[in-house]
Amino acid sequence: MVAAKTGADAALLVGPYTQAMQDGFYQHFRAISETVEIPLCLYNIPGRTGKSIEPDTVCRLAELGNIAMLKEATGSLDQASQILANQSVDRIEWR
Repeated sequence: MVAAKTGADAALLVGPYTQAMQDGFYQHFRAISETVEIPLCLYNIPGRTGKSIEPDTVCRLAELGNIAMLKEATGSLDQASQILANQSVDRIEWR
């Protein structure tokens, strides 16, 4: 990843613009996570990507070591509450 090679402190990741299923989101972000060592911020912006990263998927991704932040732009308090209720996201920083 260019960001890591050029000295970035972290990377902001948007989901693929392919109407991915939830497992597709997971595989996409997991592949990136396994490739770089810098902290990663998931950017859940369904208004741009066409599909939301659902709370269960965010919580699965939170178990990966360098998924460190979440920028949640769905505007859904229910979604944010579901994510926060899961203990696997305790270490994730919200933006």
